[in-house]
Amino acid sequence: MHEQHGVQLLYTKSWWAKEHAKTILYGKPEDSYQLLPAYFHLLKCIKGFQTVIWLVISIDATHLNSAFKGVIYVASCKDVDEHAYPIAFGVGDGETENSWTWFLERLREAIGEVGRMIFVFDRHASIAKALSIVYPNVPHCICFFHLKQNLKPKLKGWKEVLDVYYKAAYCSTS
Repeated sequence: MHEQHGVQLLYTKSWWAKEHAKTILYGKPEDSYQLLPAYFHLLKCIKGFQTVIWLVISIDATHLNSAFKGVIYVASCKDVDEHAYPIAFGVGDGETENSWTWFLERLREAIGEVGRMIFVFDRHASIAKALSIVYPNVPHCICFFHLKQNLKPKLKGWKEVLDVYYKAAYCSTS
């Protein structure tokens, strides 16, 4: 600012100006949480998923980058039309075994253990451990995409390895 406009700004003044601009653009972070009750009517449909979805449940988390730090956990699957079907979400403090166990226990309270369900997740060890605690009789596996991403940087000649990987992933199991 000083070089371009001849104005000297202190760091804190710049930071507050940036925060004010973000509030004007996106609103206050705490206001977005006020919208959550509007989605609760969707919870009435939780049992309907048992007849209209594929029982392959993807679970993942992403870190929140707003004024409120933490992690949002998500469980979703696909309906018969191949559309995303969110089942559950939760907010926690991090991707730890305890946090994942808490989230999966809430998921189990909502949907139980349904028929031939299976969980798919990235290679996060805390998810695998929590699944073995909360859903010990339900199979779980690693996501094709995440495993592929982990192969790339770690192997010499990874393109050849990916060819074999694709063939193995898409081969018939019958």
